[in-house]
Amino acid sequence: MPKTKNLHILISGGYGNANAGDEALMINMLIQLRSIFPTPRITIFSDDPQYSTQRYPEETFIYSGRFGIGEPGKKGVHKVQWIGSMLKSFFSCDVFITGGGTILQDQTHPMFIPFWLSKVFLAQLLFKKTVLYGIGAGPITTRTGRFLTKWIVNNMHLVTLRGKYSFDTLKDLKIHKPVMKILADPAVGLPYISGPKAKDLLPPNINGDKRIKIAFVVRRWYVAHVKNIKEKTWIKGGEEKYGHLIDSLAALADSLIRDLSATILFIPMSVKPPNDDRLAAKDISEKMQEKDFFIFKEDYSPEQIKGLLSLCDGLIGMRFHSLVFYSEFLKPALGIAYGQKTHDFMQYIGLGKFVVDVDNIDFSRAKELFNDARQHFSALKNRDAFSAKVRDLNQKAKENARLINTII
Repeated sequence: MPKTKNLHILISGGYGNANAGDEALMINMLIQLRSIFPTPRITIFSDDPQYSTQRYPEETFIYSGRFGIGEPGKKGVHKVQWIGSMLKSFFSCDVFITGGGTILQDQTHPMFIPFWLSKVFLAQLLFKKTVLYGIGAGPITTRTGRFLTKWIVNNMHLVTLRGKYSFDTLKDLKIHKPVMKILADPAVGLPYISGPKAKDLLPPNINGDKRIKIAFVVRRWYVAHVKNIKEKTWIKGGEEKYGHLIDSLAALADSLIRDLSATILFIPMSVKPPNDDRLAAKDISEKMQEKDFFIFKEDYSPEQIKGLLSLCDGLIGMRFHSLVFYSEFLKPALGIAYGQKTHDFMQYIGLGKFVVDVDNIDFSRAKELFNDARQHFSALKNRDAFSAKVRDLNQKAKENARLINTII
């Protein structure tokens, strides 16, 4: 058995894509692991190691292989050197963690599950401890996805999940051998910048303005977003559906500006094509009649984004982790769900009625729900009970790391 002071942890996740939600998972996961294992050696798979190293120079990154055998940005023999680094890391690690995000699903792409579980299988062949850390699961509909999930996950040592839907999905596949618990998304409780440092991120004409600020954290949807392309590639019927989504959100933004004298802040959580949230913000703003809005353009860190959200008086959140970040601020939010994870999270913290499915969004209904959320929080007498749920999630997020100590 390895000594924990010399523990080598190898982590796989959707990192290096300028997606603040995924980066938040990594940041908090590292904080949680180091609170349990004070001096671990940690190696992290990244889809873009150069980006990740520039962002987090104190960490060690190797290429994940997501975009093919050749590492982006490298030439000649250097394009494949990552394979040796990967194998060396697998041989030397004590624990292999696949962490965060909805990774066990085949809705995005039929190869999603084989990609993620192939590394788990390699670690199992080398008799390493294998862990799923605070993940989401489902839907899993393909025969290959269901077979691989049942076979490989059943041979893991620990599985922690961020919601009941994920738990039920794996139970339905007869996953019963590993320790399996419902805990919380690892990004819950992420540290963030506050006060003057957060306000400095606002443009001068908004910093100090006492008008209500409503954050819109939106993304393009109905697009084949797993492709590494700059142009939109619609799923079947996607263009018409996306048009309705944009029209509804533009009308909602206009209504909030008129009715509340609000300023709309479009805050991107992903800035790499094709999942660039600034494109969705641009699409919405071009449909708006009112012009009291601002689109943030920078690639902000998760801590900065959460800091910006802390300054806002309300949130229209399509990105799941915007709702996770915002939950501790005790302010009104409307979730726009494109997956079960949003329903599960909002239901747990007592805001399940303030969610609308992306396929069923309607301006009038969205406006009604957000107004109801504002009334709910203005009339909320037992704020301690709400805060207690968020604190409970924070403790459950930390429990992800504590459980790893039980299998070492």
